[in-house]
Amino acid sequence: MTTMHHSSRRAALVAIAAASMSVGCASEPAATTTPAAAPASAPVAVIDGRVLDWRAFGPLVAEASGGPVLEEVVLEWRCETECAKAGIAVGMDLVLAEERRVLESLDQDPERAMRLLQSLKARQGLGPLRWQALLRRNAMLRALVAKDIVLDEAVIEQARDSLVGPRRDARLIVVADLVAAERVRVALRDGASFPELAARESLDASAPRGGLVTGVTRRDAGYPSSFREALFTLAPNAISDPLLVEDRFMIVQMLSESVPPAIEAAELDRRARDRARIAQERVAMERLADRLLRTTSLSIFDEAAKNSLDRMRTERAR
Repeated sequence: MTTMHHSSRRAALVAIAAASMSVGCASEPAATTTPAAAPASAPVAVIDGRVLDWRAFGPLVAEASGGPVLEEVVLEWRCETECAKAGIAVGMDLVLAEERRVLESLDQDPERAMRLLQSLKARQGLGPLRWQALLRRNAMLRALVAKDIVLDEAVIEQARDSLVGPRRDARLIVVADLVAAERVRVALRDGASFPELAARESLDASAPRGGLVTGVTRRDAGYPSSFREALFTLAPNAISDPLLVEDRFMIVQMLSESVPPAIEAAELDRRARDRARIAQERVAMERLADRLLRTTSLSIFDEAAKNSLDRMRTERAR
């Protein structure tokens, strides 16, 4: 395990709309998401009086990001085809609903949610065209899986716990083997700083934050069960023994616990069911997207784009 996220931060399937016109399912990509191709001789920039055109610039762009963009277009076209087969039309109302979902998942305060979203866009390098296309793909995927969603009581209970159950903040260090875990444990016992060790030694994505993860609930499926079970047995500031998590070892320090405000029963049930439906939709959407990508006939003639896609898929398989 190289990454630990809270499930509400999984933003690969969310975006904001960048166009004001209605978008529908069709057998070809909508014009609003496909800008006109630049001629090879079109200037990109002038550098100290020297023109950089697409003939020189294009292969570099394809090598840097052609793989992700190509995969996005493949998925969009496949979604359009599946929507057309099913007689599903995805209009701007569904696209805007995707925007509302991501904003609500980021923060209940609209202004703070928008700031977080802008930061997310900047980190992922996503501009208006790709954000719009991402929203539209999500709307199509959600519409395609809607008929298969049956609310699971276990998922509803998990959602209730995420809304009103106790939440714990922790620090963690993930290492490759038990020998490394024992070495870290001894260093901590001898007084080493947990955040400093996490920043230096941890393989987890939380390492730059000193291993900090926040708001973990007892039933949060975004984290491994062994981590959650250990975290909720620890007293404040206590440090766990090394835990086997997937194929690596983890050491956890419990920092603090908080309890969110109570929610009236009927409102809690409504919100829990909404959250459970979204969670089940997300899983179904990811599975459908994976199946569509795996079953697409794809011939790539641009070597730079092909190399970019191969690198991306190799990295993803690790």
